[in-house]
Amino acid sequence: MNGRQRYLGLLDNLLALILIAMVLGTTLAFGGRVPWAKPLIGSLAALWVLGLSGRMMLVGTWQILKSPLTGLGMLAVLLAIVQIVPLPASIAARISPKAAEVYSTGILPTPASIDDPQREPIAGASTRSPSSIDRSATLRWTFGATLCIGVFWGVSHYTDRQSRLYLVWGILLAALGINSVLAVIQLTTGANGLYGFIQPGGGHLWDPTQADLLNAPGASVLRAIASPGEIGSSWALPRPDRVFLIGTTLGGSGAFLGLAALGLPLSLALSLQILAPRGSRETLSSRLSVRGHGGLFVVLLALLLVAGILTGVFAGRWLVIPFAASLAIAGLPAMGTRGLRWSGLVLTTFAVASLCLGVAIGRSSWIEPGMKTLTESGSFSDLQASWGVTARVIRDYPLTGVGLGGFSAIEPFYKRQDASWSTSSSSVLQWCAESGVAGMGLLLIAICWGLWRLPGSIQRVGRADRSLAFGMLGAAVGFGVLSTLQWTMELPSLALSASALGGTYNRWLAGGTDLFVEHS
Repeated sequence: MNGRQRYLGLLDNLLALILIAMVLGTTLAFGGRVPWAKPLIGSLAALWVLGLSGRMMLVGTWQILKSPLTGLGMLAVLLAIVQIVPLPASIAARISPKAAEVYSTGILPTPASIDDPQREPIAGASTRSPSSIDRSATLRWTFGATLCIGVFWGVSHYTDRQSRLYLVWGILLAALGINSVLAVIQLTTGANGLYGFIQPGGGHLWDPTQADLLNAPGASVLRAIASPGEIGSSWALPRPDRVFLIGTTLGGSGAFLGLAALGLPLSLALSLQILAPRGSRETLSSRLSVRGHGGLFVVLLALLLVAGILTGVFAGRWLVIPFAASLAIAGLPAMGTRGLRWSGLVLTTFAVASLCLGVAIGRSSWIEPGMKTLTESGSFSDLQASWGVTARVIRDYPLTGVGLGGFSAIEPFYKRQDASWSTSSSSVLQWCAESGVAGMGLLLIAICWGLWRLPGSIQRVGRADRSLAFGMLGAAVGFGVLSTLQWTMELPSLALSASALGGTYNRWLAGGTDLFVEHS
């Protein structure tokens, strides 16, 4: 081995450690919603991009993927920058008249039609104003989105062999497995809190504070503060409407569902890949014993069972449908592969049955409602009310939205209930409300390109490895549908996890099939 190969090996190991620390570490660090986690994530992301760039220089080739997705992500960051920049009054009044009125009057106008011909001119219209309602929130979003793009771009280039694909998937499955074990302990013992015992505001330096809980995906309520004996008070402070904290991340059961949407199809796909024959005379026992994958197969089955049951408990009988569909996408195509026909059917049935068992357990009386409800308020009408609020925001800020990351600043002015939500109950609708028509166009281009490339990408994968391809497809569909029905990307750990998986998906759609082949 020459010096160049030795340096490449050391750099590859370092990049693997950085990726593990960044994605899995963010999940363990309360979902990344604590102040001390942000500089660590930023430093690791910078090292990740620099290390991967250095590796390309050592290899001597600067690979360019035939994919527009990274460019579309950079355009989204550019849109956020445009939303922050103060615009001349005449331009601001045309692009976002309500935002211009907010900055000129200091108050939010009523959600009336902005095209009313009887509407009086905006007072102080000579002032410059940005289109973002909350510039600081948009700036924070820009920083987080840049980190996710770095992870997405880096993983797209890093996963050039099957072992690295397994590394990326293993990180996501480890996060799901750790949270599943903790969730089982919490459900059986009734222990509330992060890791089962850490409560926000506990006083330790590393603990999340009440402010962190307010900023995490969830609800808050305004409560008046009055002195003893005082009848009324003009002071009111937001208080977090506490949820049952599951596992390692702030956000309640919704955070677990986001991990499950990514992890369940991947675990099913890996199980089928272990069972896939590599020769016409290879028996099932040889696949498990000779290759030494029997123990891994048992672990994956246990994860499918436990995480599937927990997903059914937290999702309920209606939201569990997207999870079942993602498992069907990941598992049922294996029935068309010789040697996997019955295995694909049995394992997919096993995974879906675990979801159904979880739904049945969740409807029992010994599960507290706060543990299992997605919105922590327990009714589908609350989801509809939240979607209605987001739709009104989209109507009033159609072109550039309220500013990326600014939904929590605008939601209290539109709500019709006591609680204020820091996120919309739909990440897709929230994206449309925050980015307007410009963001909708970027999202539509990304979806159309993915659908256009999908048929050819499937045909390029060998039948023995198609379980891995359909596993990625199932995870993408499941996470996408879940993002339409609830919040997902608003938690840093879920955003980084989705970016890492998206990098492998991007390489596959761009024409790379080397991530399904072991490096010789």
